[in-house]
Amino acid sequence: MIGEESKHSRVFAKRHLKLFEFIEANLVGWIDRPQSASNGKQLHGALVLTNQRVAFCSSGLLNDFIQDVALSHIISAETAAHPSYSTMRCSSAHGLLEFKTSSSIGDVFAFHDRLEYLTDTSPPHH
Repeated sequence: MIGEESKHSRVFAKRHLKLFEFIEANLVGWIDRPQSASNGKQLHGALVLTNQRVAFCSSGLLNDFIQDVALSHIISAETAAHPSYSTMRCSSAHGLLEFKTSSSIGDVFAFHDRLEYLTDTSPPHH
């Protein structure tokens, strides 16, 4: 599996996997909360790639926060490297899932390559 396991990815595997779904890769990191959120600017968790979807999972004491996009709905997937973190963006007709991570750039690009393979969203080669 690509990436590092975390408590968030273990919770996702235990509580949120669907029938015939399995984990392909995961990254540890965060998503930015809307500015209107009163409980912090970032929500830490794991970005999990399965054979059916990309999901952000943050496990909490009372409940889990899940934001996911079905692979069949992904229009584009982009990765950007910054000095202290990397960004993974998955766009769909329904919105954008933007995830940030301090994981190794090798893990980030391996995750992205696997996502492109599963969704066939790689740009055409000329």
